[in-house]
Amino acid sequence: MPNPEERELPERSGSPGPTTTPDTLVLQTLMDVERALGRLESSVAELERSIAQHSKDLNGLGKVVHTADNIIRISLGVIAAIAGPVLLYLYRHVTLVFSK
Repeated sequence: MPNPEERELPERSGSPGPTTTPDTLVLQTLMDVERALGRLESSVAELERSIAQHSKDLNGLGKVVHTADNIIRISLGVIAAIAGPVLLYLYRHVTLVFSK
């Protein structure tokens, strides 16, 4: 009995005949591949939307951080400008109180 590889396949005629088991398996495999590609395409589209949203969120967060940095710098500048005269006043006031 010849091996499956050695058997000659019958030539196909122009008219389609009944489907055989290998044909059905190939068709089912192709349909599975098509379904998987469809899911993959929808996943890619969802990831693209997610990436766009995350980029937008990160840009907004960057603006918030920049604003907070500016507010901290201004606050430190104001504190430094006020702290000098206040410390000088306290030094003179304390020396006058304890010199008596």
